Amino acid sequence: MKYFSLFFVGLLFISCCNDDDFQNDTQLLDPLKISEYHIVSSSGVIGQRYVFNNDGDLSKYYNHSSDFVITYSYDSQYQLINISKYNLTDNSIIESRDIIYDSNDRVTQIGNRIYTYDSSGNFYTADNWSNNDTFDNGNYIVEEYSYNKFHYSNYNSDNPIIQMTYVEGGKDTYVPTNHIDEWVYENEDYSHNYRHDGFNLIDEGNWFNHEYSYDEKRNPLKFNLSNIEYLFGLIHNTSSLHSHLNILINTNNKTNTHWDNSGGPEETRFQYDYNDLELPLKGYARGYYTGIAETDWYHISNYYYQGDIIPIP
Repeated sequence: MKYFSLFFVGLLFISCCNDDDFQNDTQLLDPLKISEYHIVSSSGVIGQRYVFNNDGDLSKYYNHSSDFVITYSYDSQYQLINISKYNLTDNSIIESRDIIYDSNDRVTQIGNRIYTYDSSGNFYTADNWSNNDTFDNGNYIVEEYSYNKFHYSNYNSDNPIIQMTYVEGGKDTYVPTNHIDEWVYENEDYSHNYRHDGFNLIDEGNWFNHEYSYDEKRNPLKFNLSNIEYLFGLIHNTSSLHSHLNILINTNNKTNTHWDNSGGPEETRFQYDYNDLELPLKGYARGYYTGIAETDWYHISNYYYQGDIIPIP
């Protein structure tokens, strides 16, 4: 029995992960922390794979179906400082974006996009998204501008996600009298907003056309130490590197995705198998249309925690 105990304790120092980033030779494994999350096909083939580091934050996202991997690098303060996308076949780089902060830990640059912070209004503008034009038609001089404004919610102070609003404005000068009319308009058609209750993302879109529901159990995929939540709204509107990050900003596990289309309300419902620690092991989905099931329940995901044996894709 003594030898078995020594062997078991030794196992706690050995990584069961298949990813090189996961180093457990100097610390005990934590069964509460996620190691990998797999999205699978109906036949069980791994299509997408999220790999988390020792601290429980995302380090790599593999899309095996589309043959690429995205890596996430952090500094010593756990601020995300680089996102890079590589081809899985030849490891060639597809795109890479450094993230730069000022002394107050506010973003100043993502890739080649420069952000300017307005302290009086507590919002950002992206300089190379701005547009300015001037027209002179004789009696009138028309000056127009547009830009994307990144700001916190105007309606809910608990919402931690930065919103994007497309702002249009201008100044019309009537030359004979020098009379000036100024105008500004926030165009919702080109905006992207997120309604978050402080725990979970409730809906999103330019007119909030996606609505989500959750259970009361802990989502193990939620960021742990990183600043992903702060960056989410900025990254989402910066490049193609965002689409898989939604699952990292929710406290609980999603049970429903609902949206409306021209044919009527459509939704996907989710349920889970849980382990003894009330953490999800497997996820399942079922499609509904106007409240009527269109599909059977089908297996969509697997969760692996530190110390678990993880299958090789």
